[in-house]
Amino acid sequence: MEGATIKCANAFQNALINKIKANYSSMPLRVLGPSQAYVYKVNNKYRYKTIIKCKNSKDFRSVIKETLLEFSKNKEFKNIGITVDINPLSFNGE
Repeated sequence: MEGATIKCANAFQNALINKIKANYSSMPLRVLGPSQAYVYKVNNKYRYKTIIKCKNSKDFRSVIKETLLEFSKNKEFKNIGITVDINPLSFNGE
């Protein structure tokens, strides 16, 4: 199961980056990860995080929404949940 989680995290990150580069090439962007979350396993479910640093704009939120919608329809990752936290209070997963 951890392998599928890592695969999904990488696929989501790549899809998001590619979508931003294709549609909003002038949007400054820094990406860290994916890496294990601070608490990386809860109830036999693995957790990974990607930190994306960019301006919290309408365009950025739109790309996030579009990418999440695409992944919700992806049967390969149907058992994996994706959560996006814009402006998190911390980066350690708590």
